[in-house]
Amino acid sequence: MVQKLDDFLKGFAGEVDYTDYWYDEGFSIAQDILNKFEDTDWEQLMEIISDRNTKWKQKLAYCLDDEKNSYQLKILLLFLESEDKELIELTVDSLRTFINQKNKSILLENPIFMDQIKSLYECSGIAVKGIIEDLLKKMEITL
Repeated sequence: MVQKLDDFLKGFAGEVDYTDYWYDEGFSIAQDILNKFEDTDWEQLMEIISDRNTKWKQKLAYCLDDEKNSYQLKILLLFLESEDKELIELTVDSLRTFINQKNKSILLENPIFMDQIKSLYECSGIAVKGIIEDLLKKMEITL
């Protein structure tokens, strides 16, 4: 399953721009693949992430939305360590679907989380600030 997802995301992470197709259908196909993952698949995915380009990671971040899946949360936390602003923006957007009491504690215990949120907020436009404000509201915290 990991190879299938990897190959699929690589198709959207290259030079050719398939943005319309990605948002129309591509991401839901990737989510269907992710929904079939077993623990071993998630562990394999974690092993290859660091070797993938930023566009690949952006596509993956956009697909993650299962608040009960600890692997997905780990991946998003890993992506918060990126230097790529767009990847961080997509990660923060995806994190909005992960807010439950357990994940809220994990996020607040992760020092990179609040540092990246504050940094991103300070240099973002209205749309991204709105995403961050929504995330923080769901977490019941303020900047």
